[in-house]
Amino acid sequence: LPVKESKIYCIDDNFEQLNEAELFAIFEYFQQDDFEIDANLGAYLASLKSGDFSPEVWRLQPRFNVEELKKRFINLFALDGRVSKAIRRMHRLGIIEHILPEFEKSVRIRSERPTDPYTVGKHLMEAVANLDDIRNAEIKTLHEIYLQIADPSTLYFALLMHDFDKPGKNHAITGAQKIERIAAPLGFNLMQMEEIAFL
Repeated sequence: LPVKESKIYCIDDNFEQLNEAELFAIFEYFQQDDFEIDANLGAYLASLKSGDFSPEVWRLQPRFNVEELKKRFINLFALDGRVSKAIRRMHRLGIIEHILPEFEKSVRIRSERPTDPYTVGKHLMEAVANLDDIRNAEIKTLHEIYLQIADPSTLYFALLMHDFDKPGKNHAITGAQKIERIAAPLGFNLMQMEEIAFL
């Protein structure tokens, strides 16, 4: 996966040679270095999109080990750059539906507030973008506040999933009850999952 003219591409378009580590390297480069994704590589990744979020029909499964991808996913939260940028691109290319189908379903759910311009999923991505803004803020006070966070990955994931169980007026409670089942395969430990559920 070299870079040419600020675009990540696959040598000789040899996509079948990509493994789980290289697939995630694409989004790590994209997040940290602001590189774009070559059109051919982007088309290949988009071709893996199933459009159906039930595990039985995941087209990514035969090609990549989804459990391995889930474990790599939370590494994005610890990297520099803009996490929201990587998540948005993973959504557009259909990669995140294999890792977090619960999040991907939320992209289709309209907000219960008629004046809200976002779906629930887009609202979740905006929340992550706001945390990116604080982390990368040139205003010293904001950045210093961010540096006091002991475990940014917990906060990032809680923001990404805080409304995923909408609609429903009890979505905060039902979402907190479901979060351990979702977070454990990603590699979060018990203490982290308790904090995510609390948030």
